[in-house]
Amino acid sequence: MGKLKTRVKGGSKAISEVVKQQGGKESDTEYYAALMTALEVSETNEDSLGATLCLLGMVIRRVPASVLKVTFGTSSKNLIELLGKFVESDNGLIVRSLVGCLGVLLRNQDVPVWSASSTLQIYDALLTFVASPKPQIRKASQHAICAILKASTLLTATEDAPRIHPVASRTGQHCLSSIERLGFGGDPAPLLHWLNLMKEIMCVMPIAEVRPLCESLLKLMTLNNALVTSGAMQCLHGLMVGRPDGKLTLTADLNARLLTALYDYQPGTNDTRPTLAWLKVVQQTLLNLGRLDAELAAGHLPRFFTTTVQLWATSDRPEIHRVVCSTLSPLLENCPFESVVAEKLARCLEQSLGYRTVKSWKYVIHLSTMLIETAGKVQPEAIKSLVRALAGLRTSAGFAHETEVDFAIGKVVRVCGPRFLLEQCVPLGITGREKEPYDFPNSWLLPIMRENISGTQLAYFTEYFLPLADVCRSRVQLCKDSQDRIGFRVFDLVQRQMWALLPGFCKRPTDGATAFKPLAKLLGQAINDRPDIRLDVMAALRQLIIISDTDEEVKKEISRYAKNYLPLLFNLFTTKATTDEQESHRSSVYETISYYLRLADDELLHSLFDKAFEKMQTAHITMKDGEKNLGKVPTDEDKSAQEEKRFVWQSVLALLRTLVVHQDPERIESLVQFCLPWLLDGTRAGAWEQKKAYGIVEDVLHAETEQCCKHIKTNLKRIVKLFTQSSSVAQTISRPSRLRSLARLARLLEENGSSASNKRFLMNSASEAVASIRAAGEKVREASTSLLIIVGNILVKWSEGTDKPALKTYLAHLMKEENELACSLTAVTIVVHELASHCTEELMDTVLTRVCTLLVESSERNVVQACLIFLRMFTVTVHSQRLPIYLARLMNALSGMTEDLKHVFMVKTRDIFIRLVRKCGAELVLRLVPAEDEVLVKRINNIRKTEARKKKQKLAEKERAQSEGGDDEEDEVPSTQPKTMEHVLADSDDDESDLPEDERDQVDARGKKQPKTWIQEDETSIVDFLDPAAARKVTATRPRPAEMVEQLAEKKKRKESAFKTAPDGRMIIDDAGSDSDSSSADSEGIDISQALGKLQVDRKRKMPGDDEEEDEPAFKYRAGGSGIHRPIDRKSKPESVAGSVRKVTSKQRAQMSKESNKSSEKEFGAEYRSTKARGDVKRRGKPDPFAYVPLERSALNKRKKAKLSGQFKGLVKAARKGASSGSKVRALKNKTKAS
Repeated sequence: MGKLKTRVKGGSKAISEVVKQQGGKESDTEYYAALMTALEVSETNEDSLGATLCLLGMVIRRVPASVLKVTFGTSSKNLIELLGKFVESDNGLIVRSLVGCLGVLLRNQDVPVWSASSTLQIYDALLTFVASPKPQIRKASQHAICAILKASTLLTATEDAPRIHPVASRTGQHCLSSIERLGFGGDPAPLLHWLNLMKEIMCVMPIAEVRPLCESLLKLMTLNNALVTSGAMQCLHGLMVGRPDGKLTLTADLNARLLTALYDYQPGTNDTRPTLAWLKVVQQTLLNLGRLDAELAAGHLPRFFTTTVQLWATSDRPEIHRVVCSTLSPLLENCPFESVVAEKLARCLEQSLGYRTVKSWKYVIHLSTMLIETAGKVQPEAIKSLVRALAGLRTSAGFAHETEVDFAIGKVVRVCGPRFLLEQCVPLGITGREKEPYDFPNSWLLPIMRENISGTQLAYFTEYFLPLADVCRSRVQLCKDSQDRIGFRVFDLVQRQMWALLPGFCKRPTDGATAFKPLAKLLGQAINDRPDIRLDVMAALRQLIIISDTDEEVKKEISRYAKNYLPLLFNLFTTKATTDEQESHRSSVYETISYYLRLADDELLHSLFDKAFEKMQTAHITMKDGEKNLGKVPTDEDKSAQEEKRFVWQSVLALLRTLVVHQDPERIESLVQFCLPWLLDGTRAGAWEQKKAYGIVEDVLHAETEQCCKHIKTNLKRIVKLFTQSSSVAQTISRPSRLRSLARLARLLEENGSSASNKRFLMNSASEAVASIRAAGEKVREASTSLLIIVGNILVKWSEGTDKPALKTYLAHLMKEENELACSLTAVTIVVHELASHCTEELMDTVLTRVCTLLVESSERNVVQACLIFLRMFTVTVHSQRLPIYLARLMNALSGMTEDLKHVFMVKTRDIFIRLVRKCGAELVLRLVPAEDEVLVKRINNIRKTEARKKKQKLAEKERAQSEGGDDEEDEVPSTQPKTMEHVLADSDDDESDLPEDERDQVDARGKKQPKTWIQEDETSIVDFLDPAAARKVTATRPRPAEMVEQLAEKKKRKESAFKTAPDGRMIIDDAGSDSDSSSADSEGIDISQALGKLQVDRKRKMPGDDEEEDEPAFKYRAGGSGIHRPIDRKSKPESVAGSVRKVTSKQRAQMSKESNKSSEKEFGAEYRSTKARGDVKRRGKPDPFAYVPLERSALNKRKKAKLSGQFKGLVKAARKGASSGSKVRALKNKTKAS
């Protein structure tokens, strides 16, 4: 390969010199001509010829089609002669390059050229390499043929261009003859190569060739060769996925016939790979048929549905269960439903909800939800039985898929409406006259309907739920009078849940204009008198107001009641709340008022504003007088009265704030003039008034009503002047509103164009934003950031087409000395990050130099932190190709920080180093680290190792995920996107992991394809190969013997359930009361209804080693833990007292609990305790009895330092004490021996 690259480079230089000597412009056409000339006069050296052909293959793809058409005769002649000369050569590079060049030439020829016999001979020469034993040549040939048939220029040259290539029929005939010649031979490899080509080109062949090819593919599938069958299915899958032309390639009738024929080739239910492939082929066949003839596809869908869902019951492969769902999902999405088809599909899914398919219920429910969504719109009657079955499962005990069923029932409510659900499928079953125990089995429907009702009849709420809620409410009062606490809570909850449905009924109702009138008065009374349902009623009003924007009739009807609702809501809002619940009601009331004001007429709006304005003026005067009259030591009554006055003032001012945007300019001006002294009041006492005033101004500036916009444009200069004058007296509490108002003013000034005054105002506004950019409040920081970005964009826009560096001036203004340095750096970071595309290299260099200087020279932590944040942004924003330019400066600055600041900001600098290593490489970063900074060198080396380790782990995880084939997603509903056949087969690459150990040796360790097939038969059932269904008995997965199946089933049964299951799904309980030596033939399964009638406890069914006291039913509670759940030792009690009740005092109970806890907790290290003397002893097979201190990350926690150090000191102290006593004993023993 190295020699080839050298020769290619040398050849390229030589050709370039030749072109230059001839005065050429070094275009692709000139290179092409020079290379073709070089081929004509080339020597017989294969290496140089191979290099020349490589260059030609790279150049010929860029040569204009007109040149290739003109030179086709001579070029193809030279290339085909070389091909004939080297066809038997071992040099595959030459043949591969020649095949590729011929393919490009043929791809650019017109229709008349293809009628020439010489052209067809060249094309036939390419076909001869389709099954070449050399992979590179074979791949080049197949790619060339696919490109010719699919991407030739003649197919798109004109509007009348042929839709099928002239040589497609010849290709199909060649494929058919090759299949018939190779299909029944010995080695399947050539046949597989032809099938690999056919899967790409069958969708562009004429119908005269597609029909016999499909027949031949079906014949190949009867050979019972796993690889050949897979290849044939890939061809059919490629034909359907290619979405062929319905008239020229594949008609709807032929598609339907092929679909019917595929049922005879369905693999065995436990043959995983062929089954998955068969499912995908039939799925794509149905989808393509639906594209050609929707009604015909709908007629074929029930059969495929019935055949497919049976796999949930007959197959024990979970991957098949999963793929069944992903196969049927797109069919349900794209099928036009008729009543008969929908009923069949619903019945099929309903039958799949039996106990035989309990493991696939989540997939069944998912498909049921899709069927409800698609068929429920056009055929709601067909899904009634299915919805009832789902609801029945939902109410069954121990059901594990409640969430999925709730979603399906919610889909019924969304698609068909609550009337259909309650009247035709699942009745609510609540009358309000129930007696104890107040069992409402279908009350779970109420929360589901609350979340899903929309676009239905509002009148149904009035007809059904409203009377029922009134009955339940009257029952609440009766229960309260009779002191029935349970009934009181139950019926109160039920009537609240029914009222909670009202917002859903008001969401896009179909009869909103007519159904609202009977409800209007009732809703007003509920808002005023019913705090328990007030929030739901107001939410319903807001929903109606929202849809009134697009429905004039609803808008007209609701606006009629504005004069009734608005005063009522105003009174509620101005009533002081005493609890948190009432305060939340006030927020909802204010939101409802804001919505309703959009529908009120001008007369009502002006009247409400005038009354509120007059009341606010009075309240303000009263509040100020009260503050003056307060003594130095005010009483509680004085404080309470003053708080009441302030509340009235704040409430009315809030109402004025939402009213002012709907007023005429005169009223707007009157309110602003009244608030003007508050804006200019810089005292601490006037902070709240200033905040309220800025809030009003902000709403006026952001209003979109015609009156407000007119008033703002007229008085824009006055407003700008007002904000300029009030900048020095703005309070901290009013900063967010002021900054948002400044941002709005900047947008308004943008429309007026660039001027000195406008620029000055923008710069001053940016200065205010810089001062607040590091404030404590999040709203202030957000407003400051937004204002800085808006000002920067406006200045850049104004400077377009001029030579003035607006951005440079802006950044210099942000870095002024009067600004706090940390705030300035933060502002510069934000602006540079957002406007990086407008920053020149010179500007970036200047800013970076300034930041690096501050990083080294400054000793203030907030300044250094701001510098590091800028550098982190810089490393992320700057492209990896430009970043090395600044790398030396960055490393010097980061290395030049003071040692204490390096330690403080170690994490931030580490993030910067990681990004530098990722973008520039560790070697370059290490070379630019100052030599004296050894610590930094170590840090970079550690980061390099960590990054290499992460990269290695990521690659390993990716390879492991690819090898596992997605087993981790077994419990998820799969995607409905169509896959290629390679993906389909790759999904089950790990099926051999389920095989026993004695079968795994049949699987190649590298996953190579092995043409192994097995016949599934036994002594009692011999396979009849004349039967069309015999293919199902020939599997690519080795069938397990009957004994092994029984062993696995027994093992699975012990793990999963204590009950057996009959073939129809019934649970069977063995009557184990008989003697163990009785024959198995005498013990038959008992129906679960009979077993539950007896309920005999089997005392002989216990595992070996169980205590006699544990002969209890399996579902009986067993004690464990501490407190009331502590285990009680029954052995210590005498038999006469074991069943009696013994009274104990609280002190005795506490002592018993303490002793029980002591006995139940095992002391650490107790297994080393000696039973004959004090101390520990070494045990066989265990580590030495030392106190091992775990090295945990929690030991680095500073808050736990004292605790952990105390524990360690205790261990050391105990160890020293033990060692001292041990040495004394050892000395005593030695002394005794010596004596």
